[in-house]
Amino acid sequence: MDVAARNPVARSFEGNIRQRRVTAKRVEPAARWTVMGVILLAAAQATLDLRGLYGDGAYYFWSELQAHGFYFYPSRVVAQFVTQLPVVTAMNFGVSDVSVLARLQSFGVAAIPMIMWVLAFYVLRRSWMFWPFVAMFAVTFLNSGFLSIGEYNFAYALVALCAAIMLVGTFGRWGLLGLVAASAMLPFSYESLAHLGPLLSVLVLIRLRGAFKSDLRDRLKITALFIALAMYVAATIISVVWIVFPRDATNLAGAADFSWPLFNDRQLVLSGALATVYILAACFGGPRIRRWAAIPLGLLSLILIDHAFWDEPWKAFGSRAVTGVALFVLLAVIVIGRLREERRARRGVVDERLPSWSWLPAILLLAVQLVPMTVHTAGWSGWLSQFKYVVDTSSGTHTNEETVLRFSNTSLYVWPWTNPFLSVDLASHNGAAIILSPNLKPGDQQIPAELPARYEKFATLF
Repeated sequence: MDVAARNPVARSFEGNIRQRRVTAKRVEPAARWTVMGVILLAAAQATLDLRGLYGDGAYYFWSELQAHGFYFYPSRVVAQFVTQLPVVTAMNFGVSDVSVLARLQSFGVAAIPMIMWVLAFYVLRRSWMFWPFVAMFAVTFLNSGFLSIGEYNFAYALVALCAAIMLVGTFGRWGLLGLVAASAMLPFSYESLAHLGPLLSVLVLIRLRGAFKSDLRDRLKITALFIALAMYVAATIISVVWIVFPRDATNLAGAADFSWPLFNDRQLVLSGALATVYILAACFGGPRIRRWAAIPLGLLSLILIDHAFWDEPWKAFGSRAVTGVALFVLLAVIVIGRLREERRARRGVVDERLPSWSWLPAILLLAVQLVPMTVHTAGWSGWLSQFKYVVDTSSGTHTNEETVLRFSNTSLYVWPWTNPFLSVDLASHNGAAIILSPNLKPGDQQIPAELPARYEKFATLF
């Protein structure tokens, strides 16, 4: 007879341990669905609060309205086509209310990438890799996604979705269709495919070699994987060409400067370090390591709730290339961990993946970084409303500094050059004021044309 059978105290202790494990197993699936729901709510907030107009988005929206169609430049034409499709479709169906079009523009550039991440989570909803992907999302999107107009958000989400489909043990025809569709959108999406494309290509080759459980006798699966491989190779080559012959050499140099975000973006550095340790433990640690690592990692992630660590919105632009490298590194670790799991399974060694409450660091890392993004998105909408009020109640050309905007978080939300375009986008009537960008005086900046007469101006924004 063992100790627990003889000793009531020990028996009670073991019973409590079992009960906690049962509770954890019940809570954890609900937590997965909660994560997907919360991210969709964040996508809705970004749409309603017009985060698509932040930064270069004001100029993009003005250009789309002027052209009554798409605004492209060659190196990212596919990403721009997909994210601009909602607003351009509405235009061509006769929608003329600028407030509706502005929200459709925000839906395209802000919500679509978040929806693609949610689709990746859905694919992995029964896999231990779900929580490492959540940690990866927290490091990448929540550190660089506030600038919704950036095509990198779209490209990174597609990479995550493609990887998720290929990492699951088996996938059906809907999965294959999703893989082909997502892969086809990667060429001409963003230059970071120069290193992310080869990683996805390696993952395809692994699948083709049968490293994961899959019936490769199915010609449809083989065809889909070869199409995906062709898309990744094409995306890699196209991205390398645009890096060697850049559209904007200054912009490329800024993206390649990794020193600035690493020394100035504390949220990115701390969240990246915590996510790396967490994913390494999830992929290679034993059950005990994964369980006990959850405590310090969860506590350390709570540091990010401190306002001093919050990213200012404009830092998203500077972190775009670093988060792309982070996505590459973390995804590569997960791929290696998945290969290790499969090889151990062939030898009859099956580990419990992410036992008990060891998934908490991932959800905490997500939650503490969603807080500043949510607060700043709400702050942006408030600043935007005040910006519109100044435009509508004034006339002529004004410097940013001579308006009340100088007191209203301008340092957080203003962009160096797009104020005049934002003025035209938001004006309720022709002849409203034009607010110049910071530190510029009349004559320093070209005044954009009024919106075409086909569009209806809106009196209220929110």
